[in-house]
Amino acid sequence: MKCRALIPASLLVVLFLYATGCGGGKNEGTGRTNSPTPPSPTSSPGTNGANDDTPPPSASASQPSFTIGGTGMFEVVDEKFVLPETDDLVDIKQFANMLTKSEPKDFPQDSEGWQHYFKLTRQYYKALYDTGVIIHDHSDATEKDQKNALKMQAKGLIQISGLAPDTYLDSLRQLAVKLETEDDTKNIALFCWAAYHQNRLAINAAGGDEEGTRAAFDEVLAFVEVNKNETAIASLVGFLSSFLTFHQNEELAETYAVKLQDILKSSDETMYKSIARNIPQMLKNRKESQKEQEEQNVAIQEGIARREALLGNPMEFECVLLNGDKLNLKDLEGKVVLVDFWASWCPPCRAEVPGMKAAYEQFHDLGFEIIGYNVDWDSGEDVEFLKDYVEKESIPWHVSSAPACEEAGLVNYSEHYGVQSIPTMILIGKDGKVISIEARGEKLISELEKIFGQ
Repeated sequence: MKCRALIPASLLVVLFLYATGCGGGKNEGTGRTNSPTPPSPTSSPGTNGANDDTPPPSASASQPSFTIGGTGMFEVVDEKFVLPETDDLVDIKQFANMLTKSEPKDFPQDSEGWQHYFKLTRQYYKALYDTGVIIHDHSDATEKDQKNALKMQAKGLIQISGLAPDTYLDSLRQLAVKLETEDDTKNIALFCWAAYHQNRLAINAAGGDEEGTRAAFDEVLAFVEVNKNETAIASLVGFLSSFLTFHQNEELAETYAVKLQDILKSSDETMYKSIARNIPQMLKNRKESQKEQEEQNVAIQEGIARREALLGNPMEFECVLLNGDKLNLKDLEGKVVLVDFWASWCPPCRAEVPGMKAAYEQFHDLGFEIIGYNVDWDSGEDVEFLKDYVEKESIPWHVSSAPACEEAGLVNYSEHYGVQSIPTMILIGKDGKVISIEARGEKLISELEKIFGQ
């Protein structure tokens, strides 16, 4: 398993990384600390069990959840959210009431906590939708039961339709059509239509379908034009501004940004008018961001080329250890050295530790050293997290940190060598020349056995 680095500055930045082992508070896929706040679920109608007929709350302009996946992503995380095996409507409605009082809201600010939270919310909203379907279609359901069941379906579908669009996106459209026929559910229908257009646009863009993206954008703008005075589409409007900020096609972004501005500036809603006023600055920021990204991409490619050129050549490397001492590869002359670009919060990096310990124990006395170069360390809390991990795991080798090296006036070698995935391990021979730039697992052991004759 490899943690990918540096997600491009595009629409993909706002995709939820639900099913990866590298998502979460620490972006193990980037080798950098993002310290993000989890995107709020798309605003949707409130439910209060099977007996709620209150109107939905106003939406907030939050990021969407539209990672493309399959129904297999709805794994059981909490048995409490598993539908009961019963046909008794009373029991099913009691389960529905429990669901609406148990919506996941609190999440830990760590990688494992994030993973659990997102898996739990996927299971929860799927259960909410399925329960709504069961109640609505039950032979004993009253008209009020059915109407409230449709609200449950709406809240669940709005959240999961983008996760498994082949299965649920058309169901969301059909539900929206059904809800807009009744006066007291028209507002809920707007939430459904907003989520439908949002997910359809995002899916086309994520799939690289520019023609489909333009067609979806034309449809979504027509929808916004008709409903520009409705707060129920606030999440969609917020999404569109973010979408245009990140979309790679400059002509498309500018064309539709102008169209969106023209629509929103005539809205009666203050927040939409505010977005319209901010669109020119948004486009300016977009161009500046793209320029920065292009410069960053050039630096990355130069770093990658620099790393690939290391084979058979000496490696320049200097770092600051956790105890404050400086260490240069020249200080380890005559030793076999493994430089490990890693992070203490990265699961694949942690998975390498047992094997590295075994190699260190076997070959250290023969002249084998390891330098663990932690790729991010940006706050006191992270410093303690790193130190605690090193102590807890009894890491016997040298441990350093890229940001700490920068603070000490040294080069950030993870950037210098274009490290785009962690762990990345570079093995240096006794003569100071690089033997391998991918010395992980069995390959590390194989190379060490060749060197030390075991």
